[in-house]
Amino acid sequence: MVLADGIILGLAVLFLALGVITGFGKGLEIISKGIFGKIFSLVMCYFFIGLVIKIPAISGLMESFVTTLQENGAWWANILLAIRVDIIAVVAIMLVVITFLRILVVQLVKNIFESDNIVMEILNKTLGAILFLILFCALALIVFQIIYWIGGETATNFANGLQGSFMGLDAVFYGNPINALVDTIRLGFHG
Repeated sequence: MVLADGIILGLAVLFLALGVITGFGKGLEIISKGIFGKIFSLVMCYFFIGLVIKIPAISGLMESFVTTLQENGAWWANILLAIRVDIIAVVAIMLVVITFLRILVVQLVKNIFESDNIVMEILNKTLGAILFLILFCALALIVFQIIYWIGGETATNFANGLQGSFMGLDAVFYGNPINALVDTIRLGFHG
């Protein structure tokens, strides 16, 4: 066991304890607020925009909006057409709707899991611990990815410190799933 194993185990226990103390409902509420909530809403918009713009009523509205701008012919109308303001408007509306639904669902789940029932309290604490452990794993992968991007002597020294890890941290550092995502994006841009 190397020092990194002890650090990771200590932090994992800390996050598990935070999860038990906080609970699933409150933990979900904390994670869904702020930047994480906004990122979630944007990702959902990205996933569903293709479906939404194919709904006949919405595609009809978009077409009539574009036609109105084309008939106007002013310089500003051409700029709005060039940046696809019709799609931007749909995404903005979707963002508001998805954000509202996210807040509503999180509040509903929080209220269910924080009810005064012994079974729900145990479930709330258990799922809270699991949620915070997943959050810790995600943060650890992000830290590993940042060190990988820094590269050079920093990454080499870090990787050497992970060698012989009981938990296989050296394999996680080199086989980080975030690397695959970044490599796929990089390949898409550079062919």
